[in-house]
Amino acid sequence: MRRATGVPVLAALLAVAGGPDGSIALARGELDYAAGLRASCGLVVGQQYGAVEPATITEAFSGHRQFRGLAVDDLDAYMNAKP
Repeated sequence: MRRATGVPVLAALLAVAGGPDGSIALARGELDYAAGLRASCGLVVGQQYGAVEPATITEAFSGHRQFRGLAVDDLDAYMNAKP
């Protein structure tokens, strides 16, 4: 069996990170599945930028080995935001 080596992007692009329909809940199942397989590939989580602070997502998945980062829909706004 060949192991996957790519990095899929889970593009939730939701305005909400928390709750049962938020991007964290959507991504958690995929990341748990990848962890259960001990996948060598990882997932990048897509998030609509603005109402959600990116740190909310990265902190939620900091313990998942397969979490490869965050993709945002508005790079200019993200880069211009105050830290």
